Amino acid sequence: MADAQKYVDKYYSKDSKGLEIRNKGLEGDLNLSDFVNLEELDCSENKLSGLKISNCPKLKTIQCNGNKLTKLNLVNCPEVSELKIDDNLLSDYSIFDDLSIGLIHLDIRDNNFEPKGLTFLSKFTSLETLKLGRKRNNYMDNYRGSKTNAFGGSLEPLEKMTKLKELRIINTNISGGLRYLPNSLKKIRCGFTPLSNYDCRKICEELKDYKIEEYEYDLQSWREADGQNETTIEPQITKAEKDEIRNILIVGITGNGKSALANTLVNKNGKFEKVFEEGDSSVKYRVIDNVGFGDSGNLALPDILHTIGQAIRSADEKINQVLFVFKDRFTDEQIKTFNLFKDFISQSRIIEFTTIIKTSFSNFDKLDECKNDQKNLLHLFEQSRDEKKKKFGEIIKQCGFIHVNNPPLPIINLEVNDSSEIRKDEEEERKLIDDFMKKKREIEAEISAESNLRKKANMKDGLKEVEKKFAEEISIRLGLSPITFETFIEIGLVSLDVSNCPNLEELDCQNNQINSLNVTGCSNLRKINFSNNYIKELDLSTCTKLEEVNINNCPELTIDKIKTELYHDAKKEKDSSTSITKNFLKSNIFQWQGKKYCVIDNIGFDTNSNLTKSEILYKIGEGIHSAKEGINQILFVFKGRFSPEQIAVFNLLKDFISEIGITKFTTIVRTSFTNFRNHQKCEEDKWALLSKSKELSEIINSCNGIIYIDNPSMPVVEEEDSDNELEIRINEKKRKESRKILLDYLTENCQEIYKLKE
Repeated sequence: MADAQKYVDKYYSKDSKGLEIRNKGLEGDLNLSDFVNLEELDCSENKLSGLKISNCPKLKTIQCNGNKLTKLNLVNCPEVSELKIDDNLLSDYSIFDDLSIGLIHLDIRDNNFEPKGLTFLSKFTSLETLKLGRKRNNYMDNYRGSKTNAFGGSLEPLEKMTKLKELRIINTNISGGLRYLPNSLKKIRCGFTPLSNYDCRKICEELKDYKIEEYEYDLQSWREADGQNETTIEPQITKAEKDEIRNILIVGITGNGKSALANTLVNKNGKFEKVFEEGDSSVKYRVIDNVGFGDSGNLALPDILHTIGQAIRSADEKINQVLFVFKDRFTDEQIKTFNLFKDFISQSRIIEFTTIIKTSFSNFDKLDECKNDQKNLLHLFEQSRDEKKKKFGEIIKQCGFIHVNNPPLPIINLEVNDSSEIRKDEEEERKLIDDFMKKKREIEAEISAESNLRKKANMKDGLKEVEKKFAEEISIRLGLSPITFETFIEIGLVSLDVSNCPNLEELDCQNNQINSLNVTGCSNLRKINFSNNYIKELDLSTCTKLEEVNINNCPELTIDKIKTELYHDAKKEKDSSTSITKNFLKSNIFQWQGKKYCVIDNIGFDTNSNLTKSEILYKIGEGIHSAKEGINQILFVFKGRFSPEQIAVFNLLKDFISEIGITKFTTIVRTSFTNFRNHQKCEEDKWALLSKSKELSEIINSCNGIIYIDNPSMPVVEEEDSDNELEIRINEKKRKESRKILLDYLTENCQEIYKLKE
């Protein structure tokens, strides 16, 4: 047997386009980093135990099947379209987090993945080949170790894979969901080992009359016989013609005021068309009240969806607005209902023409109450630990939001009760929704599945005065936050001035065309998000309470064009060989490989002689407390050799935290290491540190590891000083490489959360 790493280092260069090392008797871990031209890798049929591939931007094919892999890491390999990892011992589902959604071929059979549903695969909508389960008989398990890999549940998560041509689910616990499979899949391979108890036998039983050969079934013939050709409704996106009726579909759970809202809109029971006069033209609206989810008629879920589908088709499949009705708070059942309906339509673009209607809201005519209720609702989702609820919160942010109160009309004695007041409330809420529809037309945002507002709005010069007026009126009337409304109607802002607004705490103006933003005097501003804009410079110096700033994807904006206290501290670091941090500093929020990070630079030990160790520790505690979500990783920085003083500092910090497990959140970072690019030199230095003393060895082994970087200070450039300019370019390159090393490491290791006790 040969060491895999030594073999590759000896026979292949970083410029190689292909690595063909199949069946070479290789063992151990293999690290392939920065093979910038690599397109194909075949390391199958060896005895590799670990494989890490990073920064291979052209890599398309990975075949590492038939090994003993327990670890597989893929970092920054965006072009991978084929991955064969069958016949290994893999068990960590995080493998799939960093895979490109453009993946075409995937084989994960015969591994040790714990039983789980197929939701983790739903994002790979470009898949053409998918192989799951186990292909070996039970008596073969000892060949590479016991296997689990019995994926279960339904095939529903594969519904969006419209290019899927080959699917194998042999020896799995997948027991249903055939009707969700895309029409592109004509055949399916399914079966189970004799004497086994896999649940996939239920699918085999359902397909038994369409068996072609062993393990293979004719899925298309089953569809035709079972009438399953139409399982979803694919909306055709068009713009509403002038004389067409605008169809409004009402959806929700029974008992949430769905039918009462329909009656309110049309102003009469049983009538489903209302005409609004606008000048010399008229616009017709049809309200479609549908069967509610959870109706008492004992309808099964497929029957409810079928009935809704019939209603949509009754409008010639032209739905202009969906009103999703709920009352009180969004329950788990209502979230499930919303997502179920969205999936039934089969395209997430339904959000573009959906409005959330909260019924039974007694203060619906009070703007502040409506705003606070919406804000509290979204806050609950944002703070939820349930990722599904967080995601749902992001979805409903994109919808319109209206508060109404439409109580049912009781049987009454007109002489002795307040039926006139009830009817008055109904009239007010109907007018509220009617106005909403009219105003959208007045700014040429006709209610349609996909509006053409980007063509209608003046994207170059910003909002026309009339458009701005209507936007403000509707935003205020409906209680929408400005960004929610602007996102909903897709109008692009170019200039925004909110200066001298001391009560402003949060500003979200992302995804516009803004090139000028004035927040001067907004002394209580805590959060600001102006990502995806064209701002060229920004003054945040008077916003002294800023906690979070998002400037992602602002191509014209650079750090030197932002005036903040944090920037001035960064400049001090440039202007001196040794930077001194007197208080903790929080960075802007930034993204790396889809994850958001915030860096807290804390006060250094012994960098300020006026502070005692207790005072320094207190300030470090303040820095930790400033991260309300908790700390994901601690970077303990040192330069040169680990001195006795640095060992004492590390132990002091650990004792201060007072948690034995603090070291598992800690990574040691050695700076100013000139050979940081040389893996062998880094390893040699690490071994030298480990052998220095028992105490130091225990510290290093208790942490996540050591990262080697070189981030030299930036000299001040004098005029016509070419030497300094060259030094800056060299140092900037080192800093950039060091940043990448650190962030790639954090992508893999910055997962758990540590919180300091009060």
